[in-house]
Amino acid sequence: MALQYNIKRTISLWVFLFVLSTMGSCILDPDLDNHNEGESAMLRLVIDDVASLSASKSPTLRAGFNEAQVFDLHVLVYDSEGSLTGHGYAVSNTVTVNTHSGTGCNVFAFTNTFNSALFDGNAANVRSLLEGMTTSPDLTSTDAIQTTNGTDSRLLMSGSKSLDIVAGTNPSTSLSVARLSARIRLNLKTGSGVTITGYRFFNVPVRSWLLAHPNTAESTASDEVAGDDAVKASTSGDWISSPLVTVPSTPYDGTFYMYENRRGGRKKVGETTGNNLDWTEKEFYAPDCATYVEIYAHTGSYTATYRLYLGADKYTNYNVKRNFSYTYDVTVNAGTGITISSIQIEPWAEVPGGSATI
Repeated sequence: MALQYNIKRTISLWVFLFVLSTMGSCILDPDLDNHNEGESAMLRLVIDDVASLSASKSPTLRAGFNEAQVFDLHVLVYDSEGSLTGHGYAVSNTVTVNTHSGTGCNVFAFTNTFNSALFDGNAANVRSLLEGMTTSPDLTSTDAIQTTNGTDSRLLMSGSKSLDIVAGTNPSTSLSVARLSARIRLNLKTGSGVTITGYRFFNVPVRSWLLAHPNTAESTASDEVAGDDAVKASTSGDWISSPLVTVPSTPYDGTFYMYENRRGGRKKVGETTGNNLDWTEKEFYAPDCATYVEIYAHTGSYTATYRLYLGADKYTNYNVKRNFSYTYDVTVNAGTGITISSIQIEPWAEVPGGSATI
């Protein structure tokens, strides 16, 4: 009888110790309760302050313009179900957002909108609405791609990251942003007796998605898949042309900014795409609304217009992607016309997240 009592007492003691240790572990580990969904939380997000980025690293069109500078910042936070739980705005590279705790949250940042009310109302109360938002208003001129505030000009940028948010005050979070636009650089040269007078860009999109809608191989420069862009080839109002840019002399280095225009590869004409190794055919097989540049030149005896279709190569690719930098080295010679000596493409460096702490 005593043995049976001792066994029961031992079992009860072990159960008591197990329960006590479990309670103790909860008390000693405060983070276990911090991810409860819906608790009040504060998140501070930082983008690097790159106001001093040198002109040698960032081609400048005019005073007050910097490709990487942050003027203002919107931050939106969504829970794992895609509902908006917080939004903050500041004329700064740092924003503090009152939000809710939870795992698998998504944080989005937008810079240089110059519009504190951009996400007011129900415009982005669920993530799917945010993903369908485009730049607004539509461009009426190609120069308007640079947002302005007085004498300062900027480029729109956006970025996102997944994050677990704990209740209370969270450590500062950094997030990188990428430009919505592509950078096109034209290096123009001429042979003996040839003068280039100017150039114009055609089929330039008037809007872009605020958030990237990437192809599977979007990070690969040679990707030829047509993109899900915010403009349609069938809508004439979705496209504008640049004004004439005068070339005072050659060699000439000009910079142009445009929204992404991912038109894909050559389209079939009569069930063929021609000779894919002949760059002179690129114009003939161009998809509708592929972006091109007209270059105007003359010699003493004739004038000529040459078309350069943009894309990752001079043969079959018509994709111009956001946050990519394209440099085209072009020479115009008397008799032989235009020659594309090289196309250099690189992912444009993102503006990195900052390292400030609370």
